[in-house]
This record gives sequence, C-alpha cells and structure tokens, in this order.
Amino acid sequence: MCKKTADQLRGWWWRGLFAALAALWLVLLSAAPVIAAEIKGGPTLTIGRDEVLYDDLFAWGGAVTVDGAVYGDVFAAGGSVAINGTVEGSVAVAGGTVTVSGEVSRALRVACGLARIDGKVAGDVMLLGRNLVVGREAQVGGNLYMAVRDAQLAGTVAGKVNGAATRLTISGLVNSDINISVDTLVIKSTAVIKGDLYYSSDKEVETEPGAKLLGVVTRRPPEPVGKELTRAASLASLIRDRVVTYLMALVLGVAVLFLFPRRSSAASESLRSRPWASLGWGALLFLLVPAAVVAVGLTIIGLPLALISLALYGITLYLTQIVVSLTIGSPILERLRPVRSKGMQVAALALGLAILELVRSIPLPYWGWGITLLIFLFGLGAILVSERELVEHGR
Repeated sequence: MCKKTADQLRGWWWRGLFAALAALWLVLLSAAPVIAAEIKGGPTLTIGRDEVLYDDLFAWGGAVTVDGAVYGDVFAAGGSVAINGTVEGSVAVAGGTVTVSGEVSRALRVACGLARIDGKVAGDVMLLGRNLVVGREAQVGGNLYMAVRDAQLAGTVAGKVNGAATRLTISGLVNSDINISVDTLVIKSTAVIKGDLYYSSDKEVETEPGAKLLGVVTRRPPEPVGKELTRAASLASLIRDRVVTYLMALVLGVAVLFLFPRRSSAASESLRSRPWASLGWGALLFLLVPAAVVAVGLTIIGLPLALISLALYGITLYLTQIVVSLTIGSPILERLRPVRSKGMQVAALALGLAILELVRSIPLPYWGWGITLLIFLFGLGAILVSERELVEHGR
C-alpha cells in the first residue's frame, strides 16, 4: 500500500509538472499577439541620434549604443552597452560595461562588470556588478539598490541607498536614508546626507571635514563569520549566478546557431512536431548511454573511448537547453515576424533561455531538478530524431 501511494504521489508530481509547463506555454502564446517590439542585433548595433522608436527595444551585440529616442522599454545585452539618448520607459541591461549618460524615465536595472551613470534616471536604480560610478551630474529620482565591490556616489540620489559593497565612497547628495553593508565607508567633504546613515562594518566610517550628515549615524557590527548570509546578499548571489548561467548559455547557443544552423533548426523543429517521440527517445538515451559507457569503461582498451564518450555525453546534455529554448522562443516571436534570419533566431534563443531560467528559479522543492531533467529528455530525443531524419533524407 505504501509503495502504491508513493507511486501515485510521484505520478501526480510529474503530471503537475507537465501541467504547469503547459499552462505557462498557453499564457505566453496568448500574450504574444499584444507584444510590440523592435528586435535588433549584430556585432555592433547603434540607434542613431535621429532615430525614434515607438516600441520596446530588444537589442543585443558586441557593442550596443542607443543615441536616439525610444518610447518604450529597452532590454539590451552586449559586451558594452551605452544609453546616450532618451528612453521613455525602463531599461534592463546585462553587459560587460554599461554607461548611461542620457535620460531614463522609469527604472534602470543593470547586471554588469562596470557601470557608470552620468545622466538622469527618474525611477529606481537596481545594480548587480563589480564597480559602480554615479557621476557628479547624475540624478537618480528613486532609490538606489546595489550589490557591488566598489561604488562611488558623486551625484544626486533622491531616494534611499540600500545594499552591499566592499568599498563605498560618497561625495554627492543623498536626500534620504542609507542602509549599507560595507567593509570601508568613506564620506567626502562635499557629501550631503539628509537622512539617517545605517551601516554594517568592522570599521568606523571615514568622514572628511566639511561633510554634512544631517541624520543619525549608526554602525552595526557585521554578522559573525560562519553565520548565514543576509537575505540581501543571498538574493544578490542568486541573481548573479542566474545571470552568469544565462549569459554563458546564450553565448554558447549563438555559437551553435552560427556553426550548426541546419542541425540546430532541425532539432528544434523535431521537438515541435514530434514532442512525445522526442521525450521517449530522450528517456531511452538518458538511461542507456551512461550504462553503455560504464560497460565499455570496464575494459582496459575501452576506457579511453568511455571517457571520450562521457565527455561528449555531458556536452550534449548541456546543449539540450539550446534546442528547448529555440522551441519555446520561436513560436512566440513568430507572432511578430518569421523566425528565419540569424537575428530572429538569436532573439528566439535569448527569449527561450530567459523563460527556462525563470521557470527553473521557482522556489519549490526539487522543481529545478525536475525542469532540468525534462530539458535533458526532450532535448536529447529531439537531437536523435532530427539526426535520424537528416540521415534518411541524405543531408
């Protein structure tokens, strides 16, 4: 009886998992017709000073520059991203170097190595990265949330400053409270802090003569070593890991699209047209390949072959998310325009990967493992089915 009950619970869990994914798929497809967006990409992408876009902008490339006006939200990813024009909406950016010298009418969200803000952001700024510089002419109309190694605040922040940094230097104006976990905190002579200053550090704040601290200054000792990370640090670490995972998969996926365009498209099409066959073959491969590798590896002659096969198997498992992401992203973008060009395929891949990361991030027990297993099974099967079809058709 207990075994039967356990089997029933496992069955309900898997059926619930499939139902959740199906529901997510239907919601995305039903919302797709109302999506309006400009999707642009390339090694170097520039929105010129005279250009005006009246839709949301999805941009990717080695260097992305927005000098014109965008009446919508901007989503950008690249080695370097520069917002020099006007954005009548929010900006979300992932890149190596991000600079904002223009105007953003809503929120700014950044994950990067180096960020510099010299323009005006009317809403909140949320930043995860290595270094942050808020220049003298910069204006942040909302709150500033950050998790960085080094931050320099020389401009004006109308709202609160919250987060964590290894070193924080303040030489500008903060109109509200500051609540920061920091190793070294320096308040320059030109600084004006109108709210209260709460900081967690082993060191006393270094305050230069002339600095104006108009509120209460409170130092809290940091958590003893060995205790759990604070909620903010844990969240920042989680976001950072997800962003890095996403960018790594995206870079690899773009390489696969350019190196193996026919095979990647064929695998995605096989998954769309024959999902259950893909699932069945994927489950079979998932179980048989490791067993075969172990059997071959037991012999001295077969050991090198087994190690090579195991490495190739691991690479193939990682590539399954590329196939599944294309399959998820393509139908959504096809509501806007055909997914035939390389740019649209990369956009479909980026969208699909983002959806997978969001789904895998749902904080339920074993949920992430279950989603990853499904990706392996569907992706492995789709690759096998597509390869068989390519061989049968002599391609």
